[in-house]
Amino acid sequence: MPTELELLQKIAENTASNSSMHIALVAGGSAVAGALASALLSYFGIVRTIRAQTLIERQKLHATVVPTERLRWLQDLRAKVAAFYAQIEMQLSHLERPVSAIQAAKYQETLDTLSMEVMSQCYAIFPMLDTAKEDQSKLRSALDSSLTFARARFAEKTNEGMRIDIAPFAKLKAEAFGALEEIGRKAWKKVQALE
Repeated sequence: MPTELELLQKIAENTASNSSMHIALVAGGSAVAGALASALLSYFGIVRTIRAQTLIERQKLHATVVPTERLRWLQDLRAKVAAFYAQIEMQLSHLERPVSAIQAAKYQETLDTLSMEVMSQCYAIFPMLDTAKEDQSKLRSALDSSLTFARARFAEKTNEGMRIDIAPFAKLKAEAFGALEEIGRKAWKKVQALE
């Protein structure tokens, strides 16, 4: 086994020759290659971390924003449908009241205002619905039929008051609220599943 002195002599001999330049180049090249490899590994590690963080943040955003907006949409839809049917019932109630000839102009103005409000409410609901979905299509159909029912009663209006058969309207209203209940059930399931 060589002694320390012998090893040092061999190192001195190797570095004294022309191969010492070669050794220095190899050592320097190895250092640069090592630094470059380290930098590349670090870069790819950072890129992977950024992608993972981005994915996590998107999932968090989806888990909080989408269910919140879905619930807001559902509450807004419920409120608009309830206001729509309350407004139609008020219109039908006005049609059943007798009106004197003196009050006829004011009566007509009131009915026109109520009609404008109910149509506005109905037309605000329509764009909220996706008619490709069966329950939302049923709701839209019931709303449209209810509006048609109210218009037909207005066409029959007299100043003496009229008796309105409310049964067809009650059926339409029940269909609308049944569809709205189904929409709510499906929306709630999606909220619970964080979809």
